[in-house]
Amino acid sequence: MLPTPADWLIREFINKINNPERVFIRITCRALSWPELLEKALLERWSSVTNEPVKIWRLCPLREEDVSTAAQASQINAEEFLSAIAERNVEELAALPVTLLFMLKLFRQNQLPQQRTEIFETGLNLLCEDSPERRKSQKKSHVSTDTRFLAASRMALGYILQGCNGIWHGPGVDCPQGLFAVKEIVGTENCNDIQHTLDELAISETLELTGVFARLDL
Repeated sequence: MLPTPADWLIREFINKINNPERVFIRITCRALSWPELLEKALLERWSSVTNEPVKIWRLCPLREEDVSTAAQASQINAEEFLSAIAERNVEELAALPVTLLFMLKLFRQNQLPQQRTEIFETGLNLLCEDSPERRKSQKKSHVSTDTRFLAASRMALGYILQGCNGIWHGPGVDCPQGLFAVKEIVGTENCNDIQHTLDELAISETLELTGVFARLDL
């Protein structure tokens, strides 16, 4: 079994640093992919040289001025694009770089749908796809985009119907009150005459490899 990136970093790098006061590390990853084991190792290694050994920063969503700048860079009238976003009530998608780019492309081609639901469905499907970087890398995903989208839909539906304010990816018996245990969606489901398996792998890839869900405790 191959070690996780966090295990490798701890064993081959962090544990071999003799002078931590001379080393500065910056790590970037999806919020949901941040391993607590790695954070603990960093804290333990640098706690002797600084009072605040680890700082965790989370990128904010794009602001209106960022969206305007992106529109201008795409040779699109920024005011018209911002107006179209407001009319369709899809500011959430415009605040994410991946979905903003797809909306800019459709707007430039005069093909941006009028229906908010259609834009959201297309945008969320896009978030479930592998990034170009991942497609070029050796670390391949094992779950299709359609299965990830279905898993994300079922997780979102579960916590909405149960009145939860978030999701829990861990043992069901340990699920805190107010969170939806994602293991409840495990099973098989037929969608468009295709059988999809919603198992632990599908759940993990949906949470860790897509931009649909965000970790809120950072």
